[in-house]
Amino acid sequence: MPYRLLPQIGRAIASIGSNQFTIALHNLIMEKLGVDAAHFQSIALLASPNEPEQTLDDLITSNSGQLPPDSASRLRIQESTEHFQHSIVVFRQEPLGDEEANQLNHLAPLLFSLLEQHLQCQRSRAVISTSIEERFQERLRVTGMKLSEREKQVCLGLLAGHTAPQQAERLKLTVNTVGSYMRRATAKLGISGRNALMRWLYESSDTMPSAN
Repeated sequence: MPYRLLPQIGRAIASIGSNQFTIALHNLIMEKLGVDAAHFQSIALLASPNEPEQTLDDLITSNSGQLPPDSASRLRIQESTEHFQHSIVVFRQEPLGDEEANQLNHLAPLLFSLLEQHLQCQRSRAVISTSIEERFQERLRVTGMKLSEREKQVCLGLLAGHTAPQQAERLKLTVNTVGSYMRRATAKLGISGRNALMRWLYESSDTMPSAN
């Protein structure tokens, strides 16, 4: 692997699980092949092979979002694993020949390994997030605590590790409003801060405060 690719590889690895991942992967391919765009597609293979679920479908371009024309040269690589079917198509206005095909095939094991790790990371986070939300709702039910929908969303975001600015962006609120919802929620629950919220989440029913 050429040393000049190491910074791009490092950025791709660092972005695994984030919404910047396919951009980093595109930049890695662009550094090697000088492509104009790359289309990443991954299908989750479910219990029934006839019912695939589209997991990832991103077209990343190098030219300010301009889509590659139909006349653009393209190369495709594919791989199927136990959990996913991956496909990467690269586009370039200038012809892509045998040399570029060999270079892309040489990169393929790394690209597909990174894709697999990214999707597994996202899947794990989704499972953890669902587990936390289910337990949170159960804790509220057991204690009889009543929170507004926004207060619940902010609490769940905090438990998931999101910062106030991240929550503000995700919920389309201001940072001050996020803080206000959090203060209201924690006051109702009789706690303060993320650590206390996490302890409240996993306390036994016998030790948890209940609503009057």
